[in-house]
Amino acid sequence: MPLPVVEDHFAGDYFRHLGDFGGCLCVFGQADTNAGSMDLWVMREYDAGNSWTKLFNLKLSNQPEQIYHVNPIFVMETSTFLEVHTKSESGAKLVRSYHKEEKFEEIRVDRQSMIGYEESLLWLE
Repeated sequence: MPLPVVEDHFAGDYFRHLGDFGGCLCVFGQADTNAGSMDLWVMREYDAGNSWTKLFNLKLSNQPEQIYHVNPIFVMETSTFLEVHTKSESGAKLVRSYHKEEKFEEIRVDRQSMIGYEESLLWLE
């Protein structure tokens, strides 16, 4: 399946992560970690040519020069949670980046206390 066509970027250097957004395939694009942001692209229709749509530009930091690695964790309708590694701190920060606004917030949480959650119609006893 081809990735979105992005001017001035080689796809292998730009697209870094695959994910799910509302049941659709999504990819995260990051041209430069020093930009302090990532792009969220979603494929709306499969087998319909290039139906990729850039939905959001996610802000990651007010100090983009400090970022050296970003890992998207969870995409929601209003925001995306990302694991952001910086040069100045050991370990990672959990960052919530809002889709409609160019803002983010750092969330202080112990990584061992985080759990995955997925909605289901199954009852588990």
